[in-house]
Amino acid sequence: MAELKVSGAQDDFIEEKARELLVGWADHQVRHGTLDGAPVFVDPYVATAVGKGWLSVKGTGPKVLSKGFTAAAAYLRR
Repeated sequence: MAELKVSGAQDDFIEEKARELLVGWADHQVRHGTLDGAPVFVDPYVATAVGKGWLSVKGTGPKVLSKGFTAAAAYLRR
């Protein structure tokens, strides 16, 4: 599959949307202990979150990392 090419504005949108979705993923993980069934768990948002170190997709299943919880909390504060 070819890599998606996006403009700077699109890249900015993808990063901000990933940050917004991260809040839901973090909430889901806190409430359910896992990201199984988490809402809107799709690329390019997942790939962006992984690239930022907010999310891991290795091991037994995806999970929000400490850095992700910090980013989600900061998003909620603004």
